[in-house]
Amino acid sequence: MSDEQISSGEFRREVQEAASALTSHGFRRAPEFDSETPTTASVVYVGQNVAFTFTLDIRDQALDLIVTRYRDGKLVATWDGGYSSSLFTHLLNRCGFRGRPIPAASLPPTASKAKRVLSALVNLLAQPCAANLLADRTDALPQ
Repeated sequence: MSDEQISSGEFRREVQEAASALTSHGFRRAPEFDSETPTTASVVYVGQNVAFTFTLDIRDQALDLIVTRYRDGKLVATWDGGYSSSLFTHLLNRCGFRGRPIPAASLPPTASKAKRVLSALVNLLAQPCAANLLADRTDALPQ
């Protein structure tokens, strides 16, 4: 199962399902920020102050969830006075999270690699430190 390859199409389909946790908190899909190259794909959800970018590195078969400042209709990266970090790193640095991403217990053992990894990343949002992110607060991200 470790040799299972994730295509960009499968990634996009699975993100849509995994992101229901975000849409239930008022975040919306922002396809204008999505991207796809021969080696990467990304899908973006935005709120009023916080954006979440699901990423797939096709070559390395690596999935991640990036949290970024969202202001005035733009993703504001670190070099522009904003903020951007892997969700896991954000939780580690902001509240000392030392756990690991764990998929939802309800997933069947036959769930695809994409579904398992995305579920684990979204489950990080259940950490108490992530509450400000899901609340889409202006102070959710460091200055």
